[in-house]
Amino acid sequence: MERDKLVNYIISTARNTAYNFHRGKGREISWEEQERLVDSAPLPEERVMAQEDLLALIRAWPGLDDKTQYLLIAKYILKKSGKEIAEDLKMSPDNVRMALVRARRKARAAMAQRV
Repeated sequence: MERDKLVNYIISTARNTAYNFHRGKGREISWEEQERLVDSAPLPEERVMAQEDLLALIRAWPGLDDKTQYLLIAKYILKKSGKEIAEDLKMSPDNVRMALVRARRKARAAMAQRV
């Protein structure tokens, strides 16, 4: 299958499997309970899209400069605060927010080029 068709197939299959699983438990689920379950969990298509974004970032990662990589790792993986990042990079804490904005823009641009 083509990639787009395969992604849509996976989304439909995941959704239908979840419905069948709940039906197979031998109990009825109210509409309210279904809504609560659906609202609390990411939709299958959202998970697939997040995985696609992650793959694009993995492909683009080697093309990013060291500072951009450090900023993204520090913020999103190490969960460092702006103050901690500023100390590590010896910059003003006021400049960290804009540095992160630039790093995210560079990463998005690199991801778009790799597609």
